[in-house]
Formats: sequence, C-alpha cells, structure tokens
Amino acid sequence: MDGLAVVVPSAHGTVSDVTASGFKATDRDGSVWTITVNGDTTYEYGAGDGSLADVTNGSSVVVLGESAGDNALTALTVRVAPDGARGTVTSKTAGTIVITQRDGTSLTIHVDADTTYRVDGVDTADLGDIAVDMAIGVSGRARADGS
Repeated sequence: MDGLAVVVPSAHGTVSDVTASGFKATDRDGSVWTITVNGDTTYEYGAGDGSLADVTNGSSVVVLGESAGDNALTALTVRVAPDGARGTVTSKTAGTIVITQRDGTSLTIHVDADTTYRVDGVDTADLGDIAVDMAIGVSGRARADGS
C-alpha cells in the first residue's frame, strides 16, 4: 500500500436555525444535518478566516467534523461560501463598481485597497483595468443594505 486516505465526515448545505452552539444545514436532497460548534471549531469565509458570525441563515456551508449520530456532526471546520454576483459594469468610482445583473437589477460593489482584481492578460490588475461594459463576477461579504 502506497498511501492512506482518511475520510473526515462532512455535510454541506444551506444554513438555518443558527444559535451560539450550532445550526442546521439542509442538503440539496433535503437531508437536514444538525451541526454543533464549540471553541475548537475553526471557520473559513471564502479564501480567508471567518467566524461563527459568518454563518447566517441562507448561507451555503461545507462542514468537516466528527460524527455525533445520524445526520449530526460536531464541527471541526466550517467553510462558508462568500456572497457573489455577476453582471456588466455600468459605472465606477474610486470606491465602487456598479453592475447590472442578469435580472436587470443594479448592484453596488464596494472596493478598497484590499480588493483583489483578476483580469485576463493583466499580471497585476487594479481598478483601472475595470471598464464600463466589462462582464465581471465578484465575491465578498454582502452588506446589510444589499451592496
């Protein structure tokens, strides 16, 4: 034998019923998982660090943990998918990009010095490489006002 694969129990789905000690995650097939969190649970939000505060009703998660019974896990790691949007750039300023989404609604994306840009053919892209009428996809944290 050349290697050993350890399979960690996992669940994924849409979050509901969030409390300080856990939440429910409903999978695509309708299975509901009961997830318990504790002081040893680590959190990831997108590609960065996260916290239990990132686990909100409606968010999408992948949970790695220890089995606590049928459809129940004690979470070792909770990975929260970032909010995202796609659309066509209609305007931009030094601090925002406004896009029109597929459904015709406008969305304001807030940008700052920590924003990472990826543009085909540009090694170190920045806001100056984003142009009106460009199709873009974004991920990050939605604000309470929907932006």
